[in-house]
Amino acid sequence: MRAAVVAAALAMLSAPAFADTPIPSAGDWVLVNDPAGCWAENNHAVHLKALVNRSGHLVLAAAGSGWRADGDHVDMRLQVGNDTQAIRATMLINIVMVGIDDTAFQSRILNASSLTWHLPWGDSATPSAGLDKAFAAIAECERNKAH
Repeated sequence: MRAAVVAAALAMLSAPAFADTPIPSAGDWVLVNDPAGCWAENNHAVHLKALVNRSGHLVLAAAGSGWRADGDHVDMRLQVGNDTQAIRATMLINIVMVGIDDTAFQSRILNASSLTWHLPWGDSATPSAGLDKAFAAIAECERNKAH
């Protein structure tokens, strides 16, 4: 899982900029479709990107100003409403990447209005409303690339 998450993040970081397409009924989420793959992002104080891995699960990459961990991983908690899950996240520069394998937790994330990242250096909340529509748009974009 770690290698796939890092590869996806590197592809996002190294890919040339392509036009962002607003996703209907998905709030601030935009779809990015480039040769490296498809992802959705919203740009708030915590910049959030969403991807779909090969298993069809959600991968989140979040970056915040001043975020930086010592090492490749960080133990954190991701909160959706009153539900909090402990996660060992992958770090790349100031990006925290998490793969969501628990389908029930993924469903709650996709339908949440915000996510709170409890990190060793502090807590950060980010709007996530519309992520369910963004996730569907990413999956469709990836299916179209496969044809």
